Formats: sequence, structure tokens, C-alpha cells
Amino acid sequence: RWMEEAGYAQSAARTLRGCIARQRGTGLAEAYLALGELRLRQGQDAAAYRHLLEAMDRAKEPRVKAQARAALDRVQLYRKR
Repeated sequence: RWMEEAGYAQSAARTLRGCIARQRGTGLAEAYLALGELRLRQGQDAAAYRHLLEAMDRAKEPRVKAQARAALDRVQLYRKR
């Protein structure tokens, strides 16, 4: 998240996508969660939704599942306005 706060959101996204591409098992759900939250903060709800669902599917820890669920609740993709 520090990269995003320093103004390097695109680099942060690229780094997270690289982690996802190379990661197997441990940490993968967290990488999807981080990328989903980043996309949500960027207003890219469709991408955020996809990554957060992936985080929920892969999460083994209840904490990660809960964080992904909370982030999904903030997605405005299909909500009536």
C-alpha cells in the first residue's frame, strides 16, 4: 500500500500482478485481496470485484475471507443508485 500512497499505484498493481503470476499457495489470497482493494480505491469496481472474489475463493484464513467480504461490500458495481 505504501507504493500507492507514494503515488505509484500503477507500479503497485504491476507488482501485485507479478506476485500473483509467480505465487503458489501461501500468500496468494492476500495478493488478490491487496490488488482488489487497490482497484477498489482506484474506482475500478469490476476489476476489484473479480480480484476480491478470487481472494475469497483462495483464502484459508478467516481473517483474509472477512477482509475480502468487507471489501466486496464496498463494491458499487451492481448496486442501485
